[in-house]
Amino acid sequence: MRPPRLPAAWAATAPAWAISRGSVILAGYFAVLLIGFPGRLPVRFSENAFVNLPARWDATWYVDVAVNGYRWRGVSSEQQNVAFFPAFPLTMGAGGALLGAYAPDARRTVAHRRMLIAGWLVALGTFWFALVYVYRWSEARAGPSAARASVTLLAAYPFAVFYSAPYSEPLYLLAVAAAFVHFERAEWFRSAGWGFLVGLVRPNGVLLTIPLALIAAQRRRGEAPHGRSDAGLWVALAAPVAALALHSLYLHQLTGRWFAWSEVQAAWGRTYDVTSWLGMGLSDIAEHGVVRYVEAQPVTVLNGLAAAMAAALLWPVMRTAGLPYAVFVFVNLVPALASGGLMSVGRFTSTLFPLFFALAVSIREQHATAWIVGFSVLQGLVAVLFFTWRPPY
Repeated sequence: MRPPRLPAAWAATAPAWAISRGSVILAGYFAVLLIGFPGRLPVRFSENAFVNLPARWDATWYVDVAVNGYRWRGVSSEQQNVAFFPAFPLTMGAGGALLGAYAPDARRTVAHRRMLIAGWLVALGTFWFALVYVYRWSEARAGPSAARASVTLLAAYPFAVFYSAPYSEPLYLLAVAAAFVHFERAEWFRSAGWGFLVGLVRPNGVLLTIPLALIAAQRRRGEAPHGRSDAGLWVALAAPVAALALHSLYLHQLTGRWFAWSEVQAAWGRTYDVTSWLGMGLSDIAEHGVVRYVEAQPVTVLNGLAAAMAAALLWPVMRTAGLPYAVFVFVNLVPALASGGLMSVGRFTSTLFPLFFALAVSIREQHATAWIVGFSVLQGLVAVLFFTWRPPY
């Protein structure tokens, strides 16, 4: 008896998902075994190197929120878990409950380890679900061949490493792609549900309202007047804003500050000072030359290349996907650059799925393989950095 076949979009995205995630995890695991860490391992939830693999960087903050809830130490100059939005810790917590993380007899280390593994599984699963939505969105515009190329390029992207870790990127990509797909289909309340989730995943989720409003305006221009308001449309537009407002209200009750989630970002080096980081970078290049700058700041250069690619693809996004999606890329990219320079820009661009669609339909079909191979090699490099505690930011 043959096993049941997967629906078309799931089957089409399965190879990109399975091969890319498996390769990244294996690259990280063998990097730990063969290269090791630059110093003492900062966090260890297990003596087994593979089980401990997802315990990297921000993943430990999400575990802290999922296990202990939000805590406030009274000052915004210290790194604190209120910087992290609640949607991913909540899904991690749901998975952790199934794995026994909240069991009364579970020791602290055991509870954290179970929560970590739950977050890892949630991230991997939601990334596949996200690829399905990106595939459907792309297929509606350019057919199945372009859709396959889009999701493969996205999965191979150097900074897609974060889809192989307990991070919020997979959930954000899923929620934002689903919100767009259902909004375009005029499925307002489904879009509103996903949009509300977007607003709870990351602070820039509230910006989703802007491109959705542009899509609504374009739709209204193309329709004959019908003399009635569509309440569902307004609910969908308001959902990301409402989510941010509710989370800010909750944190205000906890901390006494409406924007505690934003204020503590400075503890990670995120401040709105574009002229400072841009001037420093240009002065370093002018003084030491491009080659010396690359040698001194290789990770910054990698993130700079991601920013340059995103900027170069803005016009192709507008030409192939439309103005709302070019605006979506723009309003997400500019605040990231303004608040932290090139720090983490590669990570932010990994969720801007219209970029990969525009790239897929703009390059010649015979060149797509070369792009995917090049992306994959660099993703292997970023995986080595990430999993061996060498910052890829």
